[in-house]
Amino acid sequence: PLGADGRVGPNGEGETMAALRDAVGDRMGPAPTPDDIDRRHEAQAQARPGVRADTGARADAGARADAAPARQSVPLPDSYITIRRPAPPVSVPVSVPVPPHKTAIFSRPENRDAWTDFQAAQDWLMPDSPVQRDVYAHLYAEEGGRMVDPESRAAGGILPATLADMRRRGLLAGLPATLAPADLTPAQQLHVYRAYFDDVLHTVGGAAALENLPGDVARAVADTLFLDGRGLGTQFLQQAVNGTDGRVEVDGRMGPESLAAIRAAAGDPARRDRLLANLSRTRLDGKPRSAGETDRIARLAPPASPPASPVAPGQKRGRK
Repeated sequence: PLGADGRVGPNGEGETMAALRDAVGDRMGPAPTPDDIDRRHEAQAQARPGVRADTGARADAGARADAAPARQSVPLPDSYITIRRPAPPVSVPVSVPVPPHKTAIFSRPENRDAWTDFQAAQDWLMPDSPVQRDVYAHLYAEEGGRMVDPESRAAGGILPATLADMRRRGLLAGLPATLAPADLTPAQQLHVYRAYFDDVLHTVGGAAALENLPGDVARAVADTLFLDGRGLGTQFLQQAVNGTDGRVEVDGRMGPESLAAIRAAAGDPARRDRLLANLSRTRLDGKPRSAGETDRIARLAPPASPPASPVAPGQKRGRK
């Protein structure tokens, strides 16, 4: 019998490999390289039929926008999917600190190394996507990293039902089917975030469309779609655009016209502030909010905006 020492021997040789060859014969070929694995996953993603999501990563179910195919996310390498605490090939220092209002959350045992691991995943996988990286860091901080909501069992803002729905529709290639939100590593949470925005923004180029927006606008747009869902979140964005001299139909569908109107408003500093202020007020007036959500939305408004509406008596308080 072989010793259970967790080693296969140098250069693929040794007793373990010899035993495997004896068992499977000529069916055992050479081990694939990391590039081979990446190419295989990318080919599988491109061949998979496009499908749409009806649920937000964080919010209520959103209305189906249209029948256009989804834009598939490029899967994470196997090493990031399967290893609990992945390490990039080169150590990259963390350049973005935890937001001050979340330092206590990220100092808890459940979040040990979560912030640095999440950024390490971004450094390795998204080196040329500065706006997306900023957006996902914002969401990860606001959603508490790996903290699990005791009521919904969401972690990082990812609900169990949303994870199951995205997995069922083929949006999470390579993610083990047995994992619940609480089981996801920070790198796997990043995988879900990217897949969610590739799907929600599929009619305008996927998550990469965020790179065409100023950073503060991209944060507000992404936060709206993540927290309020595809349909309602898009309605809030369209209403905010129309309150900033825009003219788009409020139909809950994020198409090229709506994104172009957001970009046009964001291109002028004065209109950008009005857009962000209008979006903040529209979101606060559009549905009941917890205290945590109210503060979160207010932080995305420009400093000169009116203070956020107070939480009504008896309204549910924040969970994080």
